[in-house]
Amino acid sequence: MNKLKDQFARVGRLLFGTETREIFVAATQRLLAIVGETLRLGWMLFCLTFLIFIWGGAATRRAVDAIATLPERLAERAERAELAKRQPKEKIDLMASTKQALSAVGTNGAAIAIAKAKSQLGIDADPAILKPDTDQNVS
Repeated sequence: MNKLKDQFARVGRLLFGTETREIFVAATQRLLAIVGETLRLGWMLFCLTFLIFIWGGAATRRAVDAIATLPERLAERAERAELAKRQPKEKIDLMASTKQALSAVGTNGAAIAIAKAKSQLGIDADPAILKPDTDQNVS
């Protein structure tokens, strides 16, 4: 029976000793740090994936629109050239500015989400593929 009491006493000293408590506290702190950093990494990966889909979708949409509307844009360009011969230039500029103003409506919500995701990842600028090409526009 003394051996059993001695064994219980040894186990009690191991489990409830100050060294065991320090080890347990250090292990818990390390585990919480690992979990916190892993969650932060997951959030950053989510933001990166979000931006890749937004940027990829925008680049794809821009390419598809450019290809799909090429015949129409060429026809409009020919019409504008014909109209320029007949009408004053102010009417054409007014229509272009109205079209540009109407196309800008409704982009604020997406711009806010994109800006938040970029700030979370520390990204300052969009990739070069998304910046408008002024040299290659047909219209």
